Amino acid sequence: MNMKNKLIIIAILVIAIIGLATLMFGEYVQAPLTEDQAIIDSAQKPAEEGLKSEVDKGKQGGVISIASPSVALTKEDLWKTWTQYLTFAKDKNIEGVKSLSYQVSESCAKPELKKECEEKMLAVYTAGIAMNEKGFTKAFIDSKQAILKTEVRVEEKDESFVATEGQIVFAVNSSGKMSLLHLDPAQIWTVRKNNASTTAELKARLSLFTKDSDLDGLSDDLERCIFPDDWIVFVCNETNPIKRDSDNDGWWDGVEYFFQN
Repeated sequence: MNMKNKLIIIAILVIAIIGLATLMFGEYVQAPLTEDQAIIDSAQKPAEEGLKSEVDKGKQGGVISIASPSVALTKEDLWKTWTQYLTFAKDKNIEGVKSLSYQVSESCAKPELKKECEEKMLAVYTAGIAMNEKGFTKAFIDSKQAILKTEVRVEEKDESFVATEGQIVFAVNSSGKMSLLHLDPAQIWTVRKNNASTTAELKARLSLFTKDSDLDGLSDDLERCIFPDDWIVFVCNETNPIKRDSDNDGWWDGVEYFFQN
Protein backbone atom coordinates (compact mmCIF):
# COMPACT_ATOMS: atom_id res chain seq x y z
CA MET A 1 0.00 0.00 0.00
CA ASN A 2 1.52 3.26 -1.15
CA MET A 3 0.03 6.21 0.76
CA LYS A 4 1.83 9.41 -0.08
CA ASN A 5 1.83 13.02 1.06
CA LYS A 6 0.97 13.61 4.62
CA LEU A 7 0.47 10.47 6.54
CA ILE A 8 2.00 9.53 10.09
CA ILE A 9 2.12 6.14 11.57
CA ILE A 10 -0.19 5.69 14.42
CA ALA A 11 -2.25 2.60 14.86
CA ILE A 12 -2.42 -1.14 15.23
CA LEU A 13 1.21 -2.07 14.64
CA VAL A 14 2.52 1.29 15.74
CA ILE A 15 1.12 0.55 19.18
CA ALA A 16 3.33 -2.53 19.16
CA ILE A 17 6.17 -0.58 17.59
CA ILE A 18 6.16 2.25 20.05
CA GLY A 19 5.82 -0.34 22.75
CA LEU A 20 6.32 0.40 26.30
CA ALA A 21 9.25 2.64 26.94
CA THR A 22 7.54 5.57 25.31
CA LEU A 23 5.23 5.32 28.29
CA MET A 24 7.96 7.14 30.15
CA PHE A 25 9.34 9.47 27.51
CA GLY A 26 6.40 11.52 26.29
CA GLU A 27 2.72 12.19 26.14
CA TYR A 28 2.33 10.40 22.82
CA VAL A 29 2.58 7.23 24.92
CA GLN A 30 0.57 4.29 23.67
CA ALA A 31 -0.40 1.03 25.34
CA PRO A 32 1.29 -0.51 28.40
CA LEU A 33 3.43 -3.60 28.20
CA THR A 34 1.66 -6.57 26.68
CA GLU A 35 1.90 -10.03 28.19
CA ASP A 36 3.97 -11.29 25.26
CA GLN A 37 6.47 -8.43 25.56
CA ALA A 38 6.92 -9.16 29.26
CA ILE A 39 7.96 -12.77 28.66
CA ILE A 40 11.72 -13.24 28.75
CA ASP A 41 13.03 -15.71 26.21
CA SER A 42 15.15 -18.38 27.84
CA ALA A 43 17.95 -17.70 25.38
CA GLN A 44 18.23 -14.16 26.77
CA LYS A 45 18.49 -15.14 30.43
CA PRO A 46 22.32 -14.96 30.68
CA ALA A 47 22.22 -11.43 29.27
CA GLU A 48 19.31 -10.60 31.56
CA GLU A 49 21.30 -11.69 34.61
CA GLY A 50 24.24 -9.54 33.49
CA LEU A 51 22.01 -6.50 33.10
CA LYS A 52 20.38 -7.16 36.48
CA SER A 53 23.85 -7.21 37.99
CA GLU A 54 24.61 -3.78 36.50
CA VAL A 55 21.27 -2.44 37.74
CA ASP A 56 21.99 -3.77 41.21
CA LYS A 57 25.36 -1.98 41.18
CA GLY A 58 23.52 1.27 40.63
CA LYS A 59 21.11 0.49 43.46
CA GLN A 60 23.98 -0.28 45.82
CA GLY A 61 25.48 3.15 45.27
CA GLY A 62 28.02 2.35 42.56
CA VAL A 63 26.49 4.85 40.16
CA ILE A 64 27.44 4.05 36.62
CA SER A 65 29.41 6.88 35.08
CA ILE A 66 27.88 8.39 31.94
CA ALA A 67 30.03 10.22 29.41
CA SER A 68 29.27 13.86 28.67
CA PRO A 69 27.81 14.38 25.17
CA SER A 70 30.63 16.84 24.52
CA VAL A 71 33.00 13.87 24.35
CA ALA A 72 32.85 11.12 21.75
CA LEU A 73 30.30 8.63 23.03
CA THR A 74 30.48 4.92 22.41
CA LYS A 75 27.89 2.17 22.25
CA GLU A 76 29.02 1.11 25.73
CA ASP A 77 28.38 4.64 27.08
CA LEU A 78 24.86 4.56 25.70
CA TRP A 79 24.19 1.15 27.23
CA LYS A 80 25.39 2.45 30.59
CA THR A 81 22.89 5.29 30.28
CA TRP A 82 20.16 2.75 29.55
CA THR A 83 21.29 0.58 32.48
CA GLN A 84 21.23 3.56 34.84
CA TYR A 85 17.76 4.41 33.61
CA LEU A 86 16.62 0.88 34.41
CA THR A 87 18.14 1.23 37.89
CA PHE A 88 16.01 4.31 38.48
CA ALA A 89 12.91 2.60 37.07
CA LYS A 90 13.43 -0.49 39.24
CA ASP A 91 13.79 1.67 42.36
CA LYS A 92 10.77 3.83 41.40
CA ASN A 93 13.08 6.82 41.42
CA ILE A 94 10.98 9.31 39.47
CA GLU A 95 13.53 12.13 39.70
CA GLY A 96 16.22 9.80 38.41
CA VAL A 97 14.01 8.74 35.51
CA LYS A 98 13.32 12.39 34.70
CA SER A 99 17.03 13.18 34.70
CA LEU A 100 17.66 10.62 31.96
CA SER A 101 14.52 11.27 29.90
CA TYR A 102 14.31 13.71 27.02
CA GLN A 103 10.61 14.23 27.64
CA VAL A 104 8.38 12.98 30.42
CA SER A 105 4.81 11.68 30.37
CA GLU A 106 2.08 13.54 32.23
CA SER A 107 1.79 10.80 34.85
CA CYS A 108 5.45 11.18 35.82
CA ALA A 109 5.28 14.97 35.77
CA LYS A 110 2.38 15.27 38.21
CA PRO A 111 2.81 14.14 41.86
CA GLU A 112 -0.85 13.15 42.09
CA LEU A 113 -0.28 10.56 39.34
CA LYS A 114 2.70 8.97 41.08
CA LYS A 115 1.14 5.49 41.25
CA GLU A 116 0.46 5.46 37.51
CA CYS A 117 4.03 6.58 36.85
CA GLU A 118 5.40 3.79 39.04
CA GLU A 119 3.36 1.23 37.10
CA LYS A 120 4.86 2.54 33.88
CA MET A 121 8.38 2.37 35.32
CA LEU A 122 7.78 -1.26 36.23
CA ALA A 123 6.59 -2.00 32.70
CA VAL A 124 9.70 -0.39 31.21
CA TYR A 125 11.95 -2.25 33.64
CA THR A 126 10.27 -5.59 32.85
CA ALA A 127 10.82 -5.09 29.13
CA GLY A 128 14.27 -3.54 29.43
CA ILE A 129 15.79 -6.20 31.64
CA ALA A 130 15.08 -8.76 28.91
CA MET A 131 17.05 -6.84 26.30
CA ASN A 132 20.47 -8.14 25.34
CA GLU A 133 23.27 -5.63 24.87
CA LYS A 134 25.04 -7.92 22.42
CA GLY A 135 21.94 -7.91 20.24
CA PHE A 136 22.28 -4.17 19.62
CA THR A 137 25.00 -4.43 17.02
CA LYS A 138 24.47 -1.07 15.30
CA ALA A 139 25.19 2.32 16.87
CA PHE A 140 24.71 5.71 15.18
CA ILE A 141 26.07 8.53 17.35
CA ASP A 142 26.82 12.23 17.24
CA SER A 143 26.99 15.00 19.85
CA LYS A 144 23.20 15.62 19.92
CA GLN A 145 21.65 12.20 19.42
CA ALA A 146 22.25 8.49 19.11
CA ILE A 147 20.46 5.32 18.03
CA LEU A 148 21.16 1.73 19.02
CA LYS A 149 19.67 -0.96 16.77
CA THR A 150 19.54 -4.72 16.51
CA GLU A 151 19.84 -6.61 13.25
CA VAL A 152 16.57 -7.20 11.44
CA ARG A 153 15.20 -10.65 12.19
CA VAL A 154 12.81 -12.32 9.71
CA GLU A 155 10.43 -15.08 10.75
CA GLU A 156 7.95 -17.09 8.71
CA LYS A 157 4.44 -17.39 10.14
CA ASP A 158 1.51 -19.42 8.83
CA GLU A 159 0.12 -16.56 6.77
CA SER A 160 2.92 -14.02 6.64
CA PHE A 161 6.58 -13.12 6.96
CA VAL A 162 7.43 -10.85 9.88
CA ALA A 163 10.53 -8.69 10.32
CA THR A 164 11.44 -7.29 13.76
CA GLU A 165 14.10 -4.82 14.83
CA GLY A 166 14.88 -3.36 18.26
CA GLN A 167 15.75 0.30 18.58
CA ILE A 168 16.68 2.69 21.40
CA VAL A 169 16.74 6.41 20.59
CA PHE A 170 18.69 8.95 22.65
CA ALA A 171 18.83 12.76 22.53
CA VAL A 172 20.62 15.39 24.58
CA ASN A 173 18.10 16.88 27.01
CA SER A 174 17.83 20.39 28.44
CA SER A 175 20.38 19.48 31.14
CA GLY A 176 22.96 18.54 28.53
CA LYS A 177 22.73 14.79 29.19
CA MET A 178 22.36 12.13 26.54
CA SER A 179 18.95 10.82 27.57
CA LEU A 180 16.28 8.37 26.49
CA LEU A 181 13.82 9.60 23.92
CA HIS A 182 12.18 6.42 22.66
CA LEU A 183 12.33 2.62 22.84
CA ASP A 184 11.06 0.03 20.38
CA PRO A 185 11.79 -3.41 21.85
CA ALA A 186 10.56 -4.93 18.59
CA GLN A 187 9.56 -2.72 15.70
CA ILE A 188 7.44 -4.89 13.42
CA TRP A 189 6.88 -5.15 9.67
CA THR A 190 4.53 -7.77 8.20
CA VAL A 191 4.06 -9.03 4.66
CA ARG A 192 1.15 -11.38 4.06
CA LYS A 193 1.64 -14.46 1.91
CA ASN A 194 -0.23 -14.60 -1.38
CA ASN A 195 -0.40 -16.90 -4.39
CA ALA A 196 1.08 -14.31 -6.72
CA SER A 197 4.39 -13.83 -4.85
CA THR A 198 7.24 -16.23 -4.15
CA THR A 199 8.96 -16.50 -0.79
CA ALA A 200 11.98 -14.70 -2.21
CA GLU A 201 9.80 -11.83 -3.45
CA LEU A 202 8.08 -11.46 -0.08
CA LYS A 203 11.40 -11.42 1.77
CA ALA A 204 12.75 -8.87 -0.71
CA ARG A 205 9.74 -6.71 0.02
CA LEU A 206 10.45 -6.94 3.75
CA SER A 207 14.05 -5.98 3.07
CA LEU A 208 12.88 -2.84 1.28
CA PHE A 209 10.53 -2.00 4.15
CA THR A 210 13.38 -2.10 6.67
CA LYS A 211 16.17 -0.50 4.61
CA ASP A 212 17.53 2.70 6.20
CA SER A 213 19.98 4.22 3.70
CA ASP A 214 20.88 7.34 5.68
CA LEU A 215 21.00 5.60 9.09
CA ASP A 216 18.68 8.11 10.72
CA GLY A 217 16.36 5.61 12.42
CA LEU A 218 13.56 5.72 9.82
CA SER A 219 13.36 3.25 6.96
CA ASP A 220 13.51 4.62 3.41
CA ASP A 221 9.87 3.64 2.80
CA LEU A 222 8.65 5.40 5.94
CA GLU A 223 10.51 8.53 4.92
CA ARG A 224 8.69 8.36 1.57
CA CYS A 225 5.37 7.69 3.35
CA ILE A 226 5.10 4.17 1.96
CA PHE A 227 3.65 1.70 4.44
CA PRO A 228 3.02 -2.03 4.82
CA ASP A 229 -0.46 -3.23 3.91
CA ASP A 230 -1.65 -3.72 7.47
CA TRP A 231 -0.59 -0.33 8.87
CA ILE A 232 -3.35 2.18 9.55
CA VAL A 233 -1.99 5.62 8.73
CA PHE A 234 -3.43 9.11 8.83
CA VAL A 235 -0.81 11.83 8.29
CA CYS A 236 2.80 11.71 7.17
CA ASN A 237 5.38 14.33 6.24
CA GLU A 238 7.88 13.04 3.73
CA THR A 239 11.60 13.35 4.49
CA ASN A 240 14.70 12.61 2.43
CA PRO A 241 15.68 8.91 2.74
CA ILE A 242 19.27 9.62 1.75
CA LYS A 243 19.81 12.63 4.03
CA ARG A 244 19.84 12.18 7.81
CA ASP A 245 18.70 15.71 8.59
CA SER A 246 16.25 16.74 5.89
CA ASP A 247 15.50 20.18 7.34
CA ASN A 248 19.10 20.97 8.39
CA ASP A 249 18.19 21.73 12.00
CA GLY A 250 20.79 19.41 13.55
CA TRP A 251 18.36 16.62 14.42
CA TRP A 252 18.18 13.41 12.42
CA ASP A 253 14.81 12.69 10.84
CA GLY A 254 14.36 9.47 12.85
CA VAL A 255 15.05 11.32 16.10
CA GLU A 256 12.97 14.38 15.28
CA TYR A 257 10.03 12.10 14.47
CA PHE A 258 9.69 11.32 18.17
CA PHE A 259 9.73 14.99 19.14
CA GLN A 260 6.57 15.36 17.08
CA ASN A 261 4.83 12.12 18.04
